Amino acid sequence: LVPQYAGLRVEGESMWPFYSPGDVVYVRLEDHTNISELYGIDCVCETTDGIYLKRVQRSADPKCVDLESINPAYQLMPAMHVLRARPVSWIHKVRP
Repeated sequence: LVPQYAGLRVEGESMWPFYSPGDVVYVRLEDHTNISELYGIDCVCETTDGIYLKRVQRSADPKCVDLESINPAYQLMPAMHVLRARPVSWIHKVRP
């Protein structure tokens, strides 16, 4: 059985220089029941505030996670309640 994937276009520069605006990230359409398995991994995260491409980190609040940007110009999103998190499986880089 081939897993199902979805591609999402990157917007913004919070994950630059690894991900650039216009790149397409692909994620598997399966949910992870234990988000702690995703600490330190770049994921597409669905929250009550929106959908973000961020690095998942442990939070001081055990019911939440911190969402970290790679670009140091962007602040940490602390104590976020994540409804779904899907790790990035591969990236299609867009050439300028």
